[in-house]
Amino acid sequence: MPLSTVLIGTYTQDPTHGPKFAVSPSGAEGIYKATFNSDTGELSEYQLAAEAYISPSWLRAHPTLPVVYSSNETMDGEGEGCTPSYMSAYRVGPAGTLALLGRRVSTGGGSACYFSVHPTGKYLAVANHGLLMRDFSGAPSGGVAIIALHPTTGELQERTDLVVHPNAPHDPSDKTHPDRSDWTSHTHSCSWAKSGRWLFACEKGTDRVLVYSFDAMKGTISLVGGHNVTIGGGARHLAVHQTGRYIYVNEESKPGRIWVFEFNDHTGDLTEVQVDNSIKTLADGTSGRVATSELALGPTGRVLYCSDRGTKTITTYAVGAEDGRIKLLGHTPTGANPRHFKIDPSGAWMVVGALSEGRVDVFKLDERGVPSAPPPASRQLEAKNPAHFLWLPAHAESKL
Repeated sequence: MPLSTVLIGTYTQDPTHGPKFAVSPSGAEGIYKATFNSDTGELSEYQLAAEAYISPSWLRAHPTLPVVYSSNETMDGEGEGCTPSYMSAYRVGPAGTLALLGRRVSTGGGSACYFSVHPTGKYLAVANHGLLMRDFSGAPSGGVAIIALHPTTGELQERTDLVVHPNAPHDPSDKTHPDRSDWTSHTHSCSWAKSGRWLFACEKGTDRVLVYSFDAMKGTISLVGGHNVTIGGGARHLAVHQTGRYIYVNEESKPGRIWVFEFNDHTGDLTEVQVDNSIKTLADGTSGRVATSELALGPTGRVLYCSDRGTKTITTYAVGAEDGRIKLLGHTPTGANPRHFKIDPSGAWMVVGALSEGRVDVFKLDERGVPSAPPPASRQLEAKNPAHFLWLPAHAESKL
């Protein structure tokens, strides 16, 4: 019976920076683990894998070592009287347990909501979302931190770079974009190019996708360009196609478009290919507002998925093999606040976290890759504030 281990990151604290519908306080205590059966799609043996007082809301695995990383998301920044977000590293132990590895390292900012591991396994790039206007002191707060990793153990080393993004220029009297809460920088994700030579950052606060060149010797980044999305839309997450040629970006707020770019790995240039309005069309016919969250490609690169917390759906697109363009396949209803989802290693199932309902749902994917709905009770797992999922990779499972 093919079994695997799924790690579940959580919000252990009420993330007050989120919209009112996002999260209710719960008793989550850290990172949890569950056993997944790819024959039946069932999750079982839900247990605490590692205690974490500060919300371990995003998880990633080292590409070659049995090490897992988590961001610990706080609402503060760095400075006197503040508690900055930080990163933690864990060594994978027996039965998927996690043991803290080395020291924690500050991200240099608040609300570290996303991070990614460099293809070489030598660095992390962390997105500091920063503070909202009600807590804002006037200085920009969103940006990207780079943290070095030990080459043989995977332990967190020093922070090698910290870039704070400027705020968007604006006229305070401009009321034409009501979906925007403020005009301050709020970096919501950062993803490496397949080559590792470039880093992409999605600026939700200033409606821009940024492209940085990466100096692997120094562990530093330099801005080389980018592309605007819709004013007030807010670039949230970014998916890099397996070929490295195409980049996909979702807007968090209305109109909630999906942008498709062609990427030149030699120059770092982004070229607009397509702007899709399928999520906007759905939202116009529902009672919910657009509030997209996760964006991810399926394992073959032929299907793209986007979750929407406002309309409680997963939208599925077919991806063109020749041009990278997307075509709507369907909308699947989910539980409340589907902040994150993940495709299992077999490619047959999708786990979705109904964050506001404290539940994980497992959807069967049809022959097109569209999740079916609703899942039966046997494919639902009660879970505490599920915020992120990570399947332990084979090289980590093999160490158990």
